[in-house]
Amino acid sequence: MRNAVRLFKFIWPQRARLAWSAFFALIVAALWGANLTVVYPVVKVLVEQENLHEWVGEEIAECRDRIETADHRIDKLKPELVSRRARSHVRLTSEHKKLAGLMWLKSDVLPLVPTDNFQAILLISLVFFIATIIRGLCTVAQTVLVGSVAERSSMQLRNACFRHCLSLDYHTLQETGSTEIVSRMTNDVRELAAGLRVFGIRLIREPLKAIVCLVLAFAWNWRLALLSVIFAPLIGVLIGYCGKHLKKASKAALQSLSGIYQVASETFQNSKIIIACHGGRRQRQRFHEQNKSLYRNSMRGVRIGALISPANEVLGVMAATAAILPAVYMVFRGTTEVWGIKLASAPMEMADVAMLYGFLAGTLDPIHKMSGIYRDWKKATAASDRVLEIFDRESHVSDPATAVTFPRHTRNIRFEAVSYGYPGEDKKPGRLALNEIDVEITAGEVVAVVGPNGCGKSTLVSLLMRFADPLSGSILIDGLDLTSLDTRDLRSQMGFVMQETLLFDATVRENIQYGDPSANDDKIEAAANAANVTSFLERLPDGIDSPVGENGTRLSGGQRQRIAFARALVRDPSILILDEATSAIDAHSESLIYQSLRDCAKDRTVLIITHALSPALLDLVDRILVMESGRVVAEGSHEELSRTCQFYAKLSKSTSREAA
Repeated sequence: MRNAVRLFKFIWPQRARLAWSAFFALIVAALWGANLTVVYPVVKVLVEQENLHEWVGEEIAECRDRIETADHRIDKLKPELVSRRARSHVRLTSEHKKLAGLMWLKSDVLPLVPTDNFQAILLISLVFFIATIIRGLCTVAQTVLVGSVAERSSMQLRNACFRHCLSLDYHTLQETGSTEIVSRMTNDVRELAAGLRVFGIRLIREPLKAIVCLVLAFAWNWRLALLSVIFAPLIGVLIGYCGKHLKKASKAALQSLSGIYQVASETFQNSKIIIACHGGRRQRQRFHEQNKSLYRNSMRGVRIGALISPANEVLGVMAATAAILPAVYMVFRGTTEVWGIKLASAPMEMADVAMLYGFLAGTLDPIHKMSGIYRDWKKATAASDRVLEIFDRESHVSDPATAVTFPRHTRNIRFEAVSYGYPGEDKKPGRLALNEIDVEITAGEVVAVVGPNGCGKSTLVSLLMRFADPLSGSILIDGLDLTSLDTRDLRSQMGFVMQETLLFDATVRENIQYGDPSANDDKIEAAANAANVTSFLERLPDGIDSPVGENGTRLSGGQRQRIAFARALVRDPSILILDEATSAIDAHSESLIYQSLRDCAKDRTVLIITHALSPALLDLVDRILVMESGRVVAEGSHEELSRTCQFYAKLSKSTSREAA
């Protein structure tokens, strides 16, 4: 129930469409019952060869005779026979109502009906098929409206889910997994949309149709109607259980769905860059465009599917009117009982039986269509639970209610007794990746953080970027605790280049501009020059406007890394972070990046995370921090550490051999 309330806010904006769909469903139900009433006059004319005008006249005369007889019987009853007099008055009232209806037929309807029986059948057939066509059009309208509600609601749900995911911190996203998130936002939401269509179409239209037919059947003969209703649910369950489940695929919808997978997968794979560069708005725009494309293609499928059911229904009605109706036992035997059970108050005619069972047949069809609703609805509720679980995830990194103003970094960065452990399967911190880190970095200093894999180097800068918060201790920039700052202000002063080069399927210019969407062409070209990107642009077909392919597949590793470096520089960061940025590229590209960094390091604090020490790096850095098992075990210059730190000396010799 709680999840249903949460989903209601996505459906409520479509309330006008829901109201119109309910209106069309009511028309469909009314016409469904009205169409079945033609059975009676058709049987009267075709089977019993009666003229409708003469039949109505005879019925009026017989009804008046029964009223007169009933009046005489009531007059003869003794006053103390209260119950018998009451039952007689009930029957008399019923006869008066029947007489009123017959008089209305004679005065308002029969003048429109030809006296010739064949012409009367033609008129009845014409009215019947016109009503069937109108009912079919209303069915199409209701199906399309409900389909629109389901698709629009799911579109809004996907957008809201995507927006919420972009508000989560990096580690929370990684805990869930990008594939799982994408699956829930696509497959599960579509399952939920199918459930909404089931609810909006079948659970509104079909019960109304069944109710109309049941009311008419009970009004005609409540005994036979009650007897049939007892077995109708069993028949419906049997038919629903044995029915075939057909799976329909839409090529256009699947193609649009693949576009959503591409954008969403790319977004969560590149979540560090998006979070660091505040690219959530741009990604939402791209996702929204793909989402609208999916909506348009899905609605085409809904419209086509809406035409199938009315067409089959018209054919089914034609076949039903040509069939011989059962249950004529009482007519042929001239009795009101079957196996000693009284089923009618008076002997029935074939037209009476045909009319009654026409109503009951009209009741069974909606029941059959509703037989699979429970299964579909349970699948939809399970899907909704999975989707809403995403909204239940909260970011572990949140902005303060009142953020402190953060001027440009000019003094220092301090790590004070910082400890951090990545959460395990039980959501509790596991082994500490950082253990009581105490470090101070002066503004404008170029610092290399070295150590073997898994020693906590990348975790250190992740905490500085505030992808996560420390378990204990604090990180301060110019004396301001990171938790007191707005994350947008904090990251706006940081440029970040990772080991894994993450580029978007766009041009070189757009990838550089991603670092600062407000950057003009001059600023972009300046960043490209500073990162030595321009040295290979002339070899690209369209220069800086050349597409790089999905994740930069049209470029070499060194070219991709230089574009990533330019993307960091275009932000004009006061703090520049390179996390193993040169570990996966060739020596020439590495030397170009370090050469560019030497020119760009002025007035910036630079942190270089690496496990390999190259001469180009050693010429650039002012200080080296040595990490081992989550601790800073030594710091100083290369010469000092080579003399005083045995662990660093071994690391330096090892990386020197690798370089050789």
